[in-house]
Amino acid sequence: MSIKKTGPRSEEKMPGLFRSVGTIGGVTIISRITGFIRDMLVALCMGANALTDAFFVAFKLTNVLRRLFAEGAFNASFLPVFSRVLVRNGKEKAQELASQTLTVLIIFLSGFSVFVILGYADVIRGLAPGFAPDGKTFKTAVLLGRICFPYLTVTSIMALFCGILNTFNKFALPAATQILLNLFFIFVLITGIALHCQISTIALMLALSTLAAGLMQVTLVWWAVERLSIRVRFVRPKMPKELREIGRKMVPGILGAGVWQINLLVDTQACSFLTEGAVSYIYFADRVNQLPLGTLGIALSTVLLPTLSKLIQGGRQEQATIEFNRGVSLAFFLTIPAAVCMVMIPHILVALVYERGSFLSHQVAPVADALRAFGWGVPAYIGTKILASAFFAQGDTRTPVKVGLVSVLANISFIVLLTPKMGHVGIALATALSSWVNVSTLYILLRRKALIFVFPKTQWRCAKQLIAACIVAIEMFIFNVSFGQDFIDGALSARILLFLAIIGIALGTYGGVTYVIKAFPALGPRPQGAK
Repeated sequence: MSIKKTGPRSEEKMPGLFRSVGTIGGVTIISRITGFIRDMLVALCMGANALTDAFFVAFKLTNVLRRLFAEGAFNASFLPVFSRVLVRNGKEKAQELASQTLTVLIIFLSGFSVFVILGYADVIRGLAPGFAPDGKTFKTAVLLGRICFPYLTVTSIMALFCGILNTFNKFALPAATQILLNLFFIFVLITGIALHCQISTIALMLALSTLAAGLMQVTLVWWAVERLSIRVRFVRPKMPKELREIGRKMVPGILGAGVWQINLLVDTQACSFLTEGAVSYIYFADRVNQLPLGTLGIALSTVLLPTLSKLIQGGRQEQATIEFNRGVSLAFFLTIPAAVCMVMIPHILVALVYERGSFLSHQVAPVADALRAFGWGVPAYIGTKILASAFFAQGDTRTPVKVGLVSVLANISFIVLLTPKMGHVGIALATALSSWVNVSTLYILLRRKALIFVFPKTQWRCAKQLIAACIVAIEMFIFNVSFGQDFIDGALSARILLFLAIIGIALGTYGGVTYVIKAFPALGPRPQGAK
């Protein structure tokens, strides 16, 4: 299949896809490190029990809606339209569109938040039907949820400003905003430890700090947009055709951009019927799982969506396909070893991160088992983010949503089949399997569209990367058999040294093998196979 040439402009190199991914990835790694410190402190203070179940359920809806709307559907709908207006009509028209979008966001989400807060008891009944309505866990979840839910409005406004910054190739600050929230949480947790506060008091302080951090986040990105001479203001609401287009794409984009989050909501519902601590086991496992998902998946999709949108709107289809293949190759190269690590040595990861304070040794195994199950779906999840970006950049939000619905139904089916025998591990495995259903279907449909597709050479490079990862998996298996028990029994310093040793050896092997078999991602200005 050939790609239609678009003239000399198609040979221009987009400003640093890999540099941009590296920028976001680097900042996101810092964010994930602060997030790990936060979760380690949560485990230290609260452990895994009924109260932590309430805490995680209360924050679950806000986080899921934030990722679905602010980080998922909104960006997928707003960025292509904003990029088109900016390219074709100039900065002034793009500024008007951003102001109208801000106004509608504030009006709609403020009303929505009031409605949800008033009925939050019903929300918890639907989100965690296994919680007894007259129990302390249920009542605590309702209280904490009501306090933190307005964060959705604040973070959605922040997403608007972050989208504008991304369009102008300003990726570092938007990626760094989560660090601020983590620092607020860390401060609250350390304060709670120092003052010997009860778990319920610490949970209440965390809920209140969410709003304070959100206000600081939105102020920071607003200031950055102002420095670009983009004046986004609350204006008299209108409904220009571009804003209506964003709205039409928003609803299907919610599922298309955030199927993983919807599946996690389904997971939470199922966990509420299981033994005490099941919600916490899934949460702690998913937090480790989010390191590659957040670092790679968000970084790649954040860069690819505006990049592909601008290229396609500028009539540079060939260059868009080249940039897409770079993203696919880089994603697979970085994702596979992360998945191998979670599948082969989950107990080592969980013990290193969480086992201290209120998080006891017998709680390591159930979290590790869930992490191993999640690990099988890591490549599929990140692949879904990349493939969905290709559809969204072309203005197609319907295809990802249809595939997303299939994925959600598959997740529910897998939960029904696996949970009776595997418990909370079956829930995590169901999420991973449904991610493979999602990415496989998207890939087939993208090939049929034949507008943006994966080059055969990229497919072969990914296959060679998989071979290298299999060698790493064998190494980790040998390490686990030889030193796994020493790690479990060792002091923290010994655990850190053993962990660094296996990771260093694994990365050295992976890098060496991929170099020998020529499986590194395509870094040149133009991969072979573009024609």
